Amino acid sequence: MKEGNDGGLVRHSVDKLSFVADPKDSGAIDQLEKYLQEKIMATRQLTKSHDPYRYMYILPMKLGTVSIADKNAKLGKRLRLEFNPNRATSDDVRQMYINIIATMKYPQLTRVDLAFDYAENLSDIRWVDKKGRPSSLYRNGKYVLETYYAGGSRSKMRLVMYDKKAERASKQGIDPEELGEKDWWRIELRFKENEIDRLFSEEGYNPFDELTPYIPTALGLKSMKWKDRCVVMALMNEEGESIFGEMDAKSRAKYKKMLLEYTMPTPVDVREDFEQQKNDLLAQVVSWFKYAGVGVFQG
Repeated sequence: MKEGNDGGLVRHSVDKLSFVADPKDSGAIDQLEKYLQEKIMATRQLTKSHDPYRYMYILPMKLGTVSIADKNAKLGKRLRLEFNPNRATSDDVRQMYINIIATMKYPQLTRVDLAFDYAENLSDIRWVDKKGRPSSLYRNGKYVLETYYAGGSRSKMRLVMYDKKAERASKQGIDPEELGEKDWWRIELRFKENEIDRLFSEEGYNPFDELTPYIPTALGLKSMKWKDRCVVMALMNEEGESIFGEMDAKSRAKYKKMLLEYTMPTPVDVREDFEQQKNDLLAQVVSWFKYAGVGVFQG
């Protein structure tokens, strides 16, 4: 996890990694299971019937999971590890992850979550998505936005913006104000499948070229034609975004552009923050694979 104070961004981190791999040799799975059972006392359980991995080990303190497929399973990779690098704050936890990864070879990423934490209240932010992914939002009892999703659970790239302070307070069973007056919001990017390839391989790739934030407060509408003005004002309402579904492609592109041009800019520059931190974040991801028995990284 990196610290900083640039443009409202106070922290950026790799929040979750999931990858599959081969056992490094014929005895690797036995070695891994012995370590999980006898050294760190991981809890073993069967997976759901549709899961190609027969069973999984839950690491102590819920520090991640290790899944193992049967030898005859029709899978390219028999091992799967899922963990949050942010939790490797002690030497013991970090060494545990290293010991597990050391039993593997040819790791291949299946999910990467990147987090950007801001000391700003982002509850007024809305998003224009050029790809038209499904979106949803959730409010608390005071009708204040707490979570916004752009992209569904099956989307290859999903954005989640949420009140991290409220989430932390909820887990601790306390009032958010007990965590101090400072705002704490997170914008999280969750990559899967071909979007991971784009993240690592596509020159100039920035997900915020497709997902752009804005504040739904009108600016300069008087310069617009009255019909355009009415449409933009309607789109700024939460229910109004459904209007996009009734437009043809040309109209959608037109009014998405207008939403960004005639509304208030956001207090944070997420596109620039991603641009500035991208190389460091990807280096953090790749750094874990040097511990693999054969550390050939596959994005």
